Amino acid sequence: MEKSNFPVNSREYKLMFNPSIFQDLEKGLNETTDTIHRLVERHGAIFKEGKKDKKRKVLYQDTRTHDLGNGSFLLRIREEKKEEYNKE
Repeated sequence: MEKSNFPVNSREYKLMFNPSIFQDLEKGLNETTDTIHRLVERHGAIFKEGKKDKKRKVLYQDTRTHDLGNGSFLLRIREEKKEEYNKE
């Protein structure tokens, strides 16, 4: 593998969670974020939350029986949000 001319100064990771954690969305987000902060800090790293993408909507799809996930697949649909025009 070739060496890069650019130093690596950050890493981005995506985590997959069991959707049942988010039955209460606010509670699930708070608990998972707190856990991630704690684990990352324990290893001397910094956790920076990503910015919300206001221009796109991202959906993750699977069957009711999680056939895709169980087969190590992920279906992500990324849609551009439509501009809303204010009529004066």
